[in-house]
Amino acid sequence: MLSDLRYRLRALFRRDTVEIELNQELHFHFEKEVEKYMRSGLPEEESRRRVRLAFGGDSQIKEDCREARGTGFIETTLQDVRYALRQLRENPVFAVVMVLTLALSIGANSAIFSVIDSVLLHSLPYRHPEKLTRIFMTSEAFPKFPLNPFDFRDMRTRNRSFESMAAYTRSDMQRAVSPGDPMRVNGFRITAGFFHVLGIESELGREFDTNAEIPGNGLQVILSDRLWRTQFGADPNIIARKITLNAQPFTIVGVMPPGTAHPGNEYHAVSYGEDVDVWSPFAFEGNPAQRGSHYIEGIGRLKDGVTAEAAQGEVLSMMNTIAHKHGNDMGHWRMLVVPLDREIVGPNRQMRAADRLRECRESAAGQGSCAAERTGSADGPGCVSGKIGTATADGESAACAHRRRTWTVTSIGRREGLGVTAAGGLSTPARDSRQHPSVSLYLPRQLCDGNSLRVSSGTAGIPDRSAAGFA
Repeated sequence: MLSDLRYRLRALFRRDTVEIELNQELHFHFEKEVEKYMRSGLPEEESRRRVRLAFGGDSQIKEDCREARGTGFIETTLQDVRYALRQLRENPVFAVVMVLTLALSIGANSAIFSVIDSVLLHSLPYRHPEKLTRIFMTSEAFPKFPLNPFDFRDMRTRNRSFESMAAYTRSDMQRAVSPGDPMRVNGFRITAGFFHVLGIESELGREFDTNAEIPGNGLQVILSDRLWRTQFGADPNIIARKITLNAQPFTIVGVMPPGTAHPGNEYHAVSYGEDVDVWSPFAFEGNPAQRGSHYIEGIGRLKDGVTAEAAQGEVLSMMNTIAHKHGNDMGHWRMLVVPLDREIVGPNRQMRAADRLRECRESAAGQGSCAAERTGSADGPGCVSGKIGTATADGESAACAHRRRTWTVTSIGRREGLGVTAAGGLSTPARDSRQHPSVSLYLPRQLCDGNSLRVSSGTAGIPDRSAAGFA
């Protein structure tokens, strides 16, 4: 066994020496056969002709000998890799186009899978996320319209359906890193208890209290874990330090833990899970009697046993009362309370693998394993992967279709060369079939063999308050 191993290693790492020995051995046997025919009385030329017919092609014999060594697959793979590199070097435009096409398609697929992994395959990163809801105004013209700050404050005071409520609005800031070199940071203004509603506790310090909502008390800020680490070196003594934002000194009162996910918003939209760098207090400024400006979005945590539909009815009743108190009428406007997971994922909750698995296990409590989980029925979590695959692989991507067409053109151009090598006995169909995918070792075609992810994009308009009928 050790001798076989040494022989194979020698064939791999001292290939030139082994090839020379192979040529010498073949030459020796060839000459011996020629001598044998010549001793039988045949001329030398005729003897050599008969030996060549009996032996066959030299290249074929050498290939058989290389296969007998047991290292043929490794040797031919290395040769095919070198061949692939030559092909790419000879067709640089093709190589560049394919690399760029694959880079775009892989990037899109990776981005979509990141969303699927965080939204569909796992529960939302909040405490009891099934209780969280988004709160909007709604009409036929504006399905999801932001709230007025003072309307929200009145709702927060009077509501009986929510354990806690908060509001937030986008407010990016400029941080003075150095003189004349400001850095833009993604920011939101939030009311007191925003992180309490989400069920997230600060890593350092605290979140804002109701005093921060008083005008003049708003020069406070909470940092994200990412900003704290990248800009402040994860300084554990950062609480109470000053930071200049929008040319004003803000006091750092807290740092949020890693993985603090933004719940998403509609007005000046930032999608769910995107980075937020700083949070500052939302101050209720202005005249409470003038309620025409709508720009904050509400989020609430339902009390135990309260449904989103019941909360929506109560919020609508409160808003009618508030509107009448200020001499207004809700008119065609209604209130909309949407569960946060439905707002992020969409109405088809069957796609939520985490939810389906949890529901299945709860329904099967005390009965061993869940039947739907065992069988993978159409209503159980066993089919979730198929649903996700259907949702994310709806049609073939243009990138892969383009690559397939380009590869076909390249393959047609190689037909003449393949015919010549086959006619000369220098290749076999199996070897040719390996050489073609060998280029795919660098430009992996298998990524395009199945359906790829289709990316749909769109833009969301910013509400026009004048068109909505607000004063």
